[in-house]
Amino acid sequence: IVTHPSMIMPEKISFTLINLEEKQKNQFAKAINNLFPKDNITIYMYNESENQNWLERAITRSSYVLMDKDGSGKKNIQYIRTTNS
Repeated sequence: IVTHPSMIMPEKISFTLINLEEKQKNQFAKAINNLFPKDNITIYMYNESENQNWLERAITRSSYVLMDKDGSGKKNIQYIRTTNS
């Protein structure tokens, strides 16, 4: 898991999670552990309104981006597959 100000280059599979609630993060972690139990996965976590440069770098390095569009935590998750996948 990578958070601001840290940044690394992902090996293979990578995700950026934007503004997810704790429950959503836990559900994501369980799903990832089931789908990719032996893979080395990079997860960039962003839950703030500052550090846009860091967020842009994380998204460019990610295979997938998941975000809570309105911050409600109510199944309003947008999924984006980036061109880096």
